[in-house]
Amino acid sequence: QTSLFPFDVQSCGLCFTLNGYDPNAFTFTATIDSGALATDMSEWRVTISNITTSFNYCAHDLCLHYSIILARNPQFWIGLVIIPIFMLGFLILIGLFFSGQENLVKNAIDFGLTTMMSMMVVVGILNDSLSKIESIPCLGLFVLVQISVTSIAVITVLITDKMRRTLSVAANSKEHESSRWWLAVRSITRDERLLRNILFVIFALLHLENFVWLLTNQVRAENLY
Repeated sequence: QTSLFPFDVQSCGLCFTLNGYDPNAFTFTATIDSGALATDMSEWRVTISNITTSFNYCAHDLCLHYSIILARNPQFWIGLVIIPIFMLGFLILIGLFFSGQENLVKNAIDFGLTTMMSMMVVVGILNDSLSKIESIPCLGLFVLVQISVTSIAVITVLITDKMRRTLSVAANSKEHESSRWWLAVRSITRDERLLRNILFVIFALLHLENFVWLLTNQVRAENLY
């Protein structure tokens, strides 16, 4: 179950059996020695949740069951993948909305390609680190949303620059002077910096919401653990 990767928690069972014994012959119990389990692994935290015993009447087996929980240590992914992607996304948004009018189209395309290339590196890492599963892990969805938000931001900058010029001309028409809506449009389109700030806030909130959603998956995994 890797849908919460890199915050996933795995559970498995381990069973020992004694063949051909009757449960009334003797008592079968077990304990866990304090030094028998290495809980400080590089990638996983290991705990044994409980120990139970049972008897298989068909095979006359005494069974001892261990329930083992493996919780992944996500520090590597948080420090070297998630936070850099989050910071890169904000830097791209800042450069996209505050780069000025000169070479607007070229800058927008360059920022979009930079995002694609950076995210593809992460996709390659995930491809090597995870087995092929039916569902996309939460880190993969995080990267996918990052690519989508940046791509939409690039398209929005190109479209709004053209629309701003068109609306500015329409808003300055005398027939719209008494309309409150067109007065608001005129105030926004007249000041390009105001329009850029509004768009930056919108996409920055989407970017931040995506990051918060990813962290909520960590909380879910910790509750399972």
